[in-house]
Amino acid sequence: MPDQPTVELANDSTMQRFVDALNNIADAVARNTAELQAAQHHGGFGFRSRVNGERTPTLEQVRTTLDYRVLSALTGRLSAAGLTVRAQRLRKNTDDQIRLFDLPDEATAVSVQAVGSPTPEVIPLGAAASKSSSNYRTVTLDQSRDKEIARIEVLNCAGEPIRLGPRLARPTFGNAAG
Repeated sequence: MPDQPTVELANDSTMQRFVDALNNIADAVARNTAELQAAQHHGGFGFRSRVNGERTPTLEQVRTTLDYRVLSALTGRLSAAGLTVRAQRLRKNTDDQIRLFDLPDEATAVSVQAVGSPTPEVIPLGAAASKSSSNYRTVTLDQSRDKEIARIEVLNCAGEPIRLGPRLARPTFGNAAG
């Protein structure tokens, strides 16, 4: 018959070492929490705002957050106000253009992802976009010309998406490339 392991009951010195180890862990957690909170307060971390000391989100995080908010609006869980823009495709002479309505003041560029293109075309809203006296801006497509548009993002000065536009079909204009 194999030897049975012996089980020792905790004695006072073992129990004291265990309590000391737990106290050391609690002290480290409290100290690190205080240091982390101080670092967050003084900058360098966070998503919610760049003012309250939290770190800046990645582009993927910003895009995912915007997608989630738009999906929430589509399912009736949030208001769509401030999440989307209307867009219309048009042809001016030989130019393939997108007219964007009700852009926010912080909009500085438009990212247009054409179906089949590996990267989006980013079009600045400065001199490249014509501003009307109405509430819309028009951009002329170059790399995305005559292609189906899978995604339109309105970007802020940090290059982060702040609004989504609709998917737009390939143009059916008389002189569009086939």
